[in-house]
Amino acid sequence: MTRSQHRIPLRRLTSSAAAIGLLAASLMGTTPAQAAEETVPVMVILDASGSMLAKDAPGLRIDAAKDAVKNLINTVPDDARMGLMVYGSGTDSSPASAAAGCKDIKTLAPIGNVNKSALVNQVDGIKASGYTPVGASLRAAGEALQDVEGPRSIVLVSDGIDTCAPPAPCKVAQELADQGLDLTIHSIGFKVDAAARDELECISKTTGGTYADAQDAEALTAELTIQTRRAMNSYEIGGTPISGGETIDTAPEVQPGQYVDQLVETENLLDPADGTMKYYRVRLEPGERAHFAASFIRPQDTAAAPIDNEWFDLRVDPFGADGESCGDGVRDYNSASNLLGGPPTAVYSSPAMGSTDDGCFAASATGDIYFQVVRKGGAAEVPVELSVVVEPASDSASLPEPHNAVQPVPAAQPAPDSPTVEPGYSYGTATSITEGSYSSALIPNELHIYKIELDYGQQLAATLKLGDYERDGAGIGLQLNATNPLRTAIDFAEGGNGYRNGIHSSITSGGKALEASMAAPVRFTNRESTEEKIQTLFLNGDYYLLVSSDAHGNENHDFEIPYTLAVEVTGTPEDGPTLLTASTPTPTATAEPDTAGMEDASAEQEPESAGAMPWILGGAGVLLLGGLAAYVLLRRTRGIQ
Repeated sequence: MTRSQHRIPLRRLTSSAAAIGLLAASLMGTTPAQAAEETVPVMVILDASGSMLAKDAPGLRIDAAKDAVKNLINTVPDDARMGLMVYGSGTDSSPASAAAGCKDIKTLAPIGNVNKSALVNQVDGIKASGYTPVGASLRAAGEALQDVEGPRSIVLVSDGIDTCAPPAPCKVAQELADQGLDLTIHSIGFKVDAAARDELECISKTTGGTYADAQDAEALTAELTIQTRRAMNSYEIGGTPISGGETIDTAPEVQPGQYVDQLVETENLLDPADGTMKYYRVRLEPGERAHFAASFIRPQDTAAAPIDNEWFDLRVDPFGADGESCGDGVRDYNSASNLLGGPPTAVYSSPAMGSTDDGCFAASATGDIYFQVVRKGGAAEVPVELSVVVEPASDSASLPEPHNAVQPVPAAQPAPDSPTVEPGYSYGTATSITEGSYSSALIPNELHIYKIELDYGQQLAATLKLGDYERDGAGIGLQLNATNPLRTAIDFAEGGNGYRNGIHSSITSGGKALEASMAAPVRFTNRESTEEKIQTLFLNGDYYLLVSSDAHGNENHDFEIPYTLAVEVTGTPEDGPTLLTASTPTPTATAEPDTAGMEDASAEQEPESAGAMPWILGGAGVLLLGGLAAYVLLRRTRGIQ
């Protein structure tokens, strides 16, 4: 693929959502990325016993359950590995049918990629009528997952207690745990009584899973989706597999897009021979800037206690073709024992090519920039997610001056009846939200990611409110973090309830809230601000809110921490920079070269405002200071109070 194929003619740009997505894709140089690792396989078990004919869902319970399963089928990722079992649909519930009814377990779909239309048709045909062999169905699901390697999960939906024991469901769960399978069982009680709830909670607790109550059809649909996607969850790494060079001479050229590489463990930052130091080449035309991000991805293990405290230390450094450093690189580090604040990430943002008097970005430079990624510490081999964005040449001379004073806005207030939302578990799968109030629930050491689109001139405020929960141990830390479209961590304005060192964290009981506001509205010239909290707010596009938890002193991670997230967007949209084309020479005040020869510009194109242009990539870390030189940002350790 040639470089020009990564761009679209500038005259096609508009402020519409479609154009925003198209331009983002063209800058990234990629279609929606395929996951570099498969999702965790999940067997869903559906109760179709006679009690599911009760008309209190409202309507028939079985109809609510079938609708919830069909919604799940239609919303799981295309590459998800999911199976579906149903019990109780083949016999009646009379005493004479007990022997057959307790063996009445059918596999509607084996573990594998889902044929969505075919499976929906099978679900439509389910009729509730028989017994409730919970223990036997768990054993059957365990056997179906026996030959699957790695983590695997079961999601069980039941409206009552097992009517066929033995085998007792909790004993079956213990059997499965004792087999050494990496198996987690999540369960949902649909309008259950206390005895059934105790049984389902025992099943989940024995295998390190979670239990959830659902009292109506809407709650069942939400819980089934959340529990199944949680069961499937690991951080969904996105990008094209790549192998970086061990030297500058062997560095592969990378186009705008997202990539996945592997870096092995080492304690030596200086020796490239052990494979912990890799190089990648990015080509810049006059006036263009590069944003290069690297993230260490440790798959989330929400069912087990945190691993021993280990640290990832990540660096991204730029070099010229002569092997000389282009200046300070960027660094990020984080504990591997939790995902508070997101994956360890470093982002380097370059000056404009041709904007400096000498060095890598001088007018006389070749245009090739080499990025060195170095990894230290952590556990064994870990994937690194790489993102490359090339920011087009632009003119910001007509734009307003940067905001140089912090100006927080009032935080949004959560609504008591907020709808349940399914969170994203990675940047690539972040749930898109708009202004409003949303409810969800974390389990300890889990990370939820949401994204909300901001235009130039707009500002985000958010409130995270903790719900009531039963905890076992010393306490729960609940935290709210945010990043800009480059995934660079942003500091909130001081003064919000729960404010601490630019982030918001709390160990608290239910009902407490954390209030946060961006420091100022987004403005392209904010990269030149004299206020550090504002310098990161220079791009429009998707801003990310990260909700995370930590369980200090909690050995059991089998409970949920409910929360409500309210977001509000204020401010009037304003213009972004003018993109420079062949008919618009680059300003020469800083001795930047004319761009008439840029390969993807057209002589008849007119400059247009980039007021709706997001430059998006994955990562958190550093960006340009004063538009000329990158600086090092050591992200603060996000501790719990």
